[in-house]
Amino acid sequence: MTVREIVNSRTGAVIGGAMVLVTLGGVGGAFAATQITSKDIKDGTIQKSDIGRGAVGSNEVRNGTLGLLDFNNFTRDQINQPGPQGETGPAGPQGPKGDKGDTGATGAAGTAGPAGPAGPAGPAGPKGDKGDKGDTGPAGAKGDTGATGPAGLKGDTGATGPAGPAGPAGIADVVVVKAPVSGGWSSGQHSDVARCAPGQVALSGGFSSDPTAAGQIEIYTSDPVLISSSGQMLDPNGSMGNAWEVFGYYNGTGSVKVSVWVICATVQ
Repeated sequence: MTVREIVNSRTGAVIGGAMVLVTLGGVGGAFAATQITSKDIKDGTIQKSDIGRGAVGSNEVRNGTLGLLDFNNFTRDQINQPGPQGETGPAGPQGPKGDKGDTGATGAAGTAGPAGPAGPAGPAGPKGDKGDKGDTGPAGAKGDTGATGPAGLKGDTGATGPAGPAGPAGIADVVVVKAPVSGGWSSGQHSDVARCAPGQVALSGGFSSDPTAAGQIEIYTSDPVLISSSGQMLDPNGSMGNAWEVFGYYNGTGSVKVSVWVICATVQ
């Protein structure tokens, strides 16, 4: 409770009234021609023992009539003591929104951060429209015809070259020789030879057979051979053959006639 609250309270008024009445009682209760006021009492002279128990009530003191100087030092110290803190009152209603403040000054630019990783390639944009065809430029001027150069001098006739080597010898007496037809090929392997005349070489060869045979002829080889003077059949590798051999197999029944032939010539 503050000093103002204590002074203006009913309790303070009671204490002050008691002090006045004690003073009055000190003169024998005489209350005649002159009334004693607070001006007639020296500050701080009324003691607690001068006031009888129950002598002064709050009804005898008018509220707000006592001053701080009407109390002793002890009472004043008690009045100046702060009271306990009261409970926090409820929050008041929110006030109206204030005006927008001024825009603050722009801060200094921060340092640039490190470059981020490259993002993925975006999708290809749509193909643009074809542009208009440009104007045809002017034709250039025709250049002058250049002068004809002088004719070159005719060169001298070169010397006659040496005669070339003689060409290969020609061939003559080309004939076809057929081997005598044997009794025919029966089932199994067979070989027939057509031979050129002495002094001739084999240029090519082949065979023929009976198309009505009751089976099939399988030919293994059909190529030139070299028959020596003693009658031995050799491979003409690196030389001219003088006969033609057909070697094969017959897989039918009965027998089939096979004819072997060779083209022979004389090499001059």
